[in-house]
Amino acid sequence: MPAHRHLSMSVGGALRRTDAELKRHLGGAVTAYGKTLTTGKQIRDVLEWELHLVHELIPLCSENDCPNFSYKTGCPGHEMPGAETGGAQ
Repeated sequence: MPAHRHLSMSVGGALRRTDAELKRHLGGAVTAYGKTLTTGKQIRDVLEWELHLVHELIPLCSENDCPNFSYKTGCPGHEMPGAETGGAQ
């Protein structure tokens, strides 16, 4: 049966970016504690906190969409009943 996998982002990889790059690529797209983050420093602070929590990956979806997300290995995949098999494997 086909599986759906949610995207995730490497915390360590993101932290290798400059604050300007974090702002350009993620500014306005990241929320934490109900606040939209707009500066590179805000984004870096949250990513450093995630790393402190030993989170190697963070989900790029809501917690409700991927309740079994692993902060070490990412999305485990979700069966898609009724989806047709096709395409490259």
